[in-house]
Amino acid sequence: MKSLAFHIILVAQLAPGCRTPPGPPPTAHPSAHPAAHPASRPTLAPASLPSALRRPGLRVAGMTIGHPDAPVAIDHFTDFECPHCAQVQRVLVGLARRYPAQVRLRHRDFPLDSDCNRTVKGVFHSNACRAALFARCASLQGRFWVFAAQVFSYQRALSKDDLLGHGRQLGLDVEALAACVDLPAPRRALQEDIEEGIQRQVTGTPTTFLSLSGEPVETVVGKRSREWWELRVGRLIDRVNSSRTHHRPRAAPAPPP
Repeated sequence: MKSLAFHIILVAQLAPGCRTPPGPPPTAHPSAHPAAHPASRPTLAPASLPSALRRPGLRVAGMTIGHPDAPVAIDHFTDFECPHCAQVQRVLVGLARRYPAQVRLRHRDFPLDSDCNRTVKGVFHSNACRAALFARCASLQGRFWVFAAQVFSYQRALSKDDLLGHGRQLGLDVEALAACVDLPAPRRALQEDIEEGIQRQVTGTPTTFLSLSGEPVETVVGKRSREWWELRVGRLIDRVNSSRTHHRPRAAPAPPP
């Protein structure tokens, strides 16, 4: 069983993902991720993500989607500047919507940014910590998932002014948003996610942990296709349904006439 788990993790590490480059700390390259000027951004169209979350019976609380007692738990460690994270998050949100009672998705922050992540040396995703803080503060206004979708859609527009502009377009209280990111509580919560990621040996993003009924099943490092995720999560749900059928108590025999 241990060799199988090792094989799963080893293969997963070959998938595309974002991680800091090895060797000496990289130097800053401002042009690598040029920030889009707020005036150059298109006007926000109605985002697909909020409408996708409007489903009867689907629970959305803060940075979590799904029933708190759902048997399939997905912890998704992500970085708002990582393009692979954006793609995987869209797929996972779709699965949480499809299986509202069986799947619980939790967004976890692991910015590859030395401003808040002690494992990152030098300059890499230099706006990721800021974006994570703004998203957490949007969560306090009940708008985490729509704000996260907006940020993932404009990954080159993550300056403070850009992020406030995203909030304004989404109808958030911008003054409260700006004040929130300077408070110690959001940064402390962000640090808790990062430290947990370090303890769970997260070294790149996206890193996704799958659990079934509280037991770890698989660690997926990097991007996977929509079809891969649908098959993997579907199999876990089949295991849950099979287990429930197997343990269903038999009906008592009818009394003799």
